[in-house]
Amino acid sequence: GDTLIISGGNSVKLGTGTVNNDNDSTNEVQNLSLSGNTLSISKGNSITLPAGGASNDNDSTNELNASVGFSGTTLTVTDAGGAKTANLSTLLDNTDSQALSLSGSTLSISGGNSVTLPAGSTSNDNDSTNELNSAFALSTNNLTITDAGGAKTVDLSSFKDNTDSQNLTLTGNLLSISGGNSVTLPAGSTSNDNDSTNELNSAVSFAGTTLTITDAGGAKTANLSSLNTDNQSLTLTGNTLAISGGNSVTLPIGSTSNDNDSTNEIQNLSLAGNVLSISKGNNVTLPSSTTKGIDSVLTAGNNAAGLNLTNLGSLAVNNGIAASTIQLTTGAGANKILTSDASGNASWQTAAAISLGDTTQIADLDGDTKIQTEESSDEDRIRFDLGGTEKWVMQGSRLESMNSGRSVFIGELAGNNDDLSANYNNFIGYSAGLSNTTGYRNVANGYEALRGNTTGLGNTALGYRTLRTNTNRSYNTAIGYEALYNNNATGNSAVGLWAMRANTSGTYNSSLGYASLSDNVSGVRNVAIGYYALGDNVTGGYNTVLGSEALRKAITGSFNTVIGRYAGFNNLTGSRNIFIGYRSAENESGSDKLYIENTNSSTPLIYGDFANDSL
Repeated sequence: GDTLIISGGNSVKLGTGTVNNDNDSTNEVQNLSLSGNTLSISKGNSITLPAGGASNDNDSTNELNASVGFSGTTLTVTDAGGAKTANLSTLLDNTDSQALSLSGSTLSISGGNSVTLPAGSTSNDNDSTNELNSAFALSTNNLTITDAGGAKTVDLSSFKDNTDSQNLTLTGNLLSISGGNSVTLPAGSTSNDNDSTNELNSAVSFAGTTLTITDAGGAKTANLSSLNTDNQSLTLTGNTLAISGGNSVTLPIGSTSNDNDSTNEIQNLSLAGNVLSISKGNNVTLPSSTTKGIDSVLTAGNNAAGLNLTNLGSLAVNNGIAASTIQLTTGAGANKILTSDASGNASWQTAAAISLGDTTQIADLDGDTKIQTEESSDEDRIRFDLGGTEKWVMQGSRLESMNSGRSVFIGELAGNNDDLSANYNNFIGYSAGLSNTTGYRNVANGYEALRGNTTGLGNTALGYRTLRTNTNRSYNTAIGYEALYNNNATGNSAVGLWAMRANTSGTYNSSLGYASLSDNVSGVRNVAIGYYALGDNVTGGYNTVLGSEALRKAITGSFNTVIGRYAGFNNLTGSRNIFIGYRSAENESGSDKLYIENTNSSTPLIYGDFANDSL
C-alpha cells in the first residue's frame, strides 16, 4: 500500500499519487531548512522546535562536529571542544534499529522511552566554549570539575573501601575493631600484657648435656644426657662381659688371669757376651766367633751395612730375610750356579753342560703350543704352533705365515677378526685391518690403517690411519698420513698428507699432494695434483686441476680445467672454466670463462666467454 515500514523501527504513511517507478536518481535528495523555530526537510515534514529565547550565536560553525570516527565498538565525536568517546558495545543487540520523533517538547525513541526537553530562557550564548569543561581534579575523596560556570565538587568517600583504616579498642575484656565486630577475651589476671618483648627468649646455651633457655621468666634447663647412646661402659663380672644399654657375652673359661696388664706382652732383646736373651723368655748362646758380626749389626742400627755370616753355624729367621744383596762366599766362583739338596741346603756348583740330546721342541704342558726344530728328519726348519695349529715357519731367510688364508698379520691386533679364509690380506701395524672379517686382497701398513674395514676388497692403505673408517668399499688407494681417513666410497686414489681426508661418498677421484682434495665429501671424478689443489672442494665434480693451491677455494664448482699455481684460487662456485697460467683468474668468480695469463690481472692476455662463444 502506501505505508513504509522499517524493520525494528517505525512506519510512515506515504502520500497518494500516480504510479511512480522512481526512475529519477536524485528525487531522494533532501534539504533541511529552518524558519523561525520550524525545522523542515524538503519533500518531507516539519517540526516545531521548543520555544526559547532569541539566540545571538552568530558563529555558524562553532557547534559543528569536526569529525566522527568508529573503531571496534568505540564511537569518537570531535568538535571545537575536543574529542569525546563512547563505548557502544552494549548496543550490539540490534537496538540501533530505532527511530527518533519529536512531539512538542517531547523527544521519543522507538522501542525506548521519551524525555521532555526543558524550556529555556533567553540565551545569547555568544561564547562557543563556555559549555566546555576546563579542568578535572581529585583531592583525597573530593572530585572537582570546572567549566565556565565555575568549579563543582562532589565527595566520593562513600565509594571508597576503607576496610584497611580500622582501629582496635579494648574496653575491659571486650576487644573491638572499628567497622567490624567485637570479641570477649578470656577472663584472666589483671595483667593486660602491654609489654611487647616480655615473652621473647633472651638466651640459649648448651653445656655438657644441659640445655638452658632464658626469657623474662628466668632460665630453664633440660638434661639431654639420655640422648647420648655412645656414652656406654663395659663391665666384667666373672667371665660375663656386659655393655651398658646393650647385651652381654660369656667369655671362654680359662685361667684366673684377666690380663689387665697392657704391657705384659712387651719383650726386649739383650746381648751379654755371646748370650742372646729375650725378656720373660729364654736365652741362647751364640757361637763365640760370631760376636763381632752381631755386634756390628746391633751397633750400626738402621745404617747396618750387612750381617757377617762367615763363621755362623746356623741362623733361623722366622719371617724371612729382605736384603738388596746376600753373599754366600763358600764355594763361589764365576759362572757357578746355586743349587739345593733335598734338605734345602744351598751351595755353589759348577754348571753342567746341557745336552738336548733328542729334544727337538719346547712345548707347554698340554703340548699344543710349541716350537719345533725337527718335525721331519733334518728339515732345518723352525715351526711355531699355537693352540694346536701351525702359525709360522722359519726356513732359510724367510718367515712364513701359515694357516691364515694366505694372509699376513704383524702387529698388535692386526687382522684380529679375520675369518682366516682365503682372503690374501697383508696387515702390518697396530690395529691394522682390525675389523676385517671377509674382505680380501687388501694391503694395510701403518698404525690403524684400514682399521674399520670389514668386507671391502682390493684396498691399499699405507701410512698412519690411512682409510681408517672405510668399512665395505673397495678399490681405494691411500698413501700418506690420514689419507682418505673418512672414506666410505669406491675407486679413489689419494697420495699425500691429508689427501682426500674428509671424503665420505665421493667416488673415482684422484689426488696427489699435501691436503689435495682434503675437504672433498661427495665430489666425484676429480683430478687434483699439487699442494692444497682443490683443497676446499666439497661437492664439485669432474674438475681437473694441476698446480699448488690451484682452484683452492672452490666448493661446488664442476667441469673446470685449471693449470698453474693459484690459478682460479678464489673461485667458489664457478663451473666449466678453463684457467691456464700462474695466478690466472685468481679472483674470477664466474662460470664459462677462459683465462690465459701469468698474473692475477682481470684483463688477461687471452680472455673468452664460453657462454657467448666470444674471445
